Amino acid sequence: MNLSGSCNAVNSAKERRHRSAAQRSGAQKKRSPRENNVRCAAKGDFPRVKELRHLLGEEAVLLPWPVGSKGTKRPWKHRTVHDMQDIGYLRKLEQGNIGVALGSKSNGLCSIDFDSDEWVQNFLVANPALRRTLQTRGNRGSNLWVRCTGPYPSSYRIRTIPNHESGERIDVGEWRADGNQTIISGKHPTGCDYIFVTKAPPVSIAFEEINWSDGLQPPPTQKTDLPSEHSNTAAQVHSNSATQQPSHSATQVTQVVASLGQPIFDVSAFVPTERHQSDASLWDMARHLKTWERDERRQTTANERLGLFRSWWKLAKSHVDPAVDYFVFFAKWLSAGKRVKYADDETALSAAWAAANSEPLPPETGTPIGGEQMPLPMQRLVSLCYQLQIAQGTEPFFLSCRDAGKLLGIPYTTAFHWLEILTNTQGGRPILQKVATGSLATRRANEYRYIFSASDSKC
Repeated sequence: MNLSGSCNAVNSAKERRHRSAAQRSGAQKKRSPRENNVRCAAKGDFPRVKELRHLLGEEAVLLPWPVGSKGTKRPWKHRTVHDMQDIGYLRKLEQGNIGVALGSKSNGLCSIDFDSDEWVQNFLVANPALRRTLQTRGNRGSNLWVRCTGPYPSSYRIRTIPNHESGERIDVGEWRADGNQTIISGKHPTGCDYIFVTKAPPVSIAFEEINWSDGLQPPPTQKTDLPSEHSNTAAQVHSNSATQQPSHSATQVTQVVASLGQPIFDVSAFVPTERHQSDASLWDMARHLKTWERDERRQTTANERLGLFRSWWKLAKSHVDPAVDYFVFFAKWLSAGKRVKYADDETALSAAWAAANSEPLPPETGTPIGGEQMPLPMQRLVSLCYQLQIAQGTEPFFLSCRDAGKLLGIPYTTAFHWLEILTNTQGGRPILQKVATGSLATRRANEYRYIFSASDSKC
């Protein structure tokens, strides 16, 4: 009898059983939430997005961010509820952290962010109706979510009333509305998960019905109106005393502010700290003014702009060149206001993309390519180039295939070939002229010039 062969056979059988058990164990290994999210997104299932839209309503605009991030410098204020119909956009949401665009973008949805549990509990004691509203938590404190049924203030820091002796005020949280976003799902930068403390739809409430806890400074009286049937008159707001102050409409408040020449926002962040910074400071303040006008959905008056400059000059005059007088700096402020095109968080590309998605397609999108009509994404690419050229005037514009691919949600190689097609002079009229070819070495994108058709009013 061959004992050696029998032993080898038994050992081989044992090894096969061990390998099989190990494979079964690996197959049954619990996947991480991140792996589950990626698998669901790949299959076209979006359970996190569906859950959030069920809680927040179909009108909520959700924002995709990298895992473990509270947001990046990537523009997002051009996003609308129409993006929530895009499968590619939903897939990005499902795979990372999810934020919510607040204010009018999401039909009056706002959040009250408290930095500590103590202030959350104090606030809920003063507002028992909000104990049943949606409440989420990251690393500390909580966000209370509400849907305002009428006018509400712009975003502001929630502070304590000044200390009687030192005059010090402490930041305890933030009222977040138009122009802000709050992370609601995913992983906090510290590594913990965002969780639901109270999983329920946001309570609908008028802002003036919110009671502010003892010790908190009353909210500002100037309100943002919802772009709908809601009243344009700002309602009364509660003070810390039992009495209420008479309210003013947003228009009346603006008129008072303008007549006094008071600043419509804090200018201290734009004050130079040393010589040779004043021009850049005025430019930055002009960009922030552009942001304010966009978020408030109105143009500022001459008196409001004067109020900003006078407040800046009062703080800055001790830090600037004494040989340059008030009127020279005022002329620089006026010049910056005329020359600035983009808000704080905008670039030429993001502004053009927003316009490409909100304005009618240019007539050139009807030009057949290779005997076929352009698909909609290619039409959007043409519209993007159209808007970039309008912003540049007669000068050429820069556009990389990678940036175009990200905006359109297509591979950058596809964007490259589409841009090449649009510059092709064979078999039809070109839509773009390539002025210069970029390279990785120079870190410059290709330069193009848009060729307007004879029927286009922009040509």
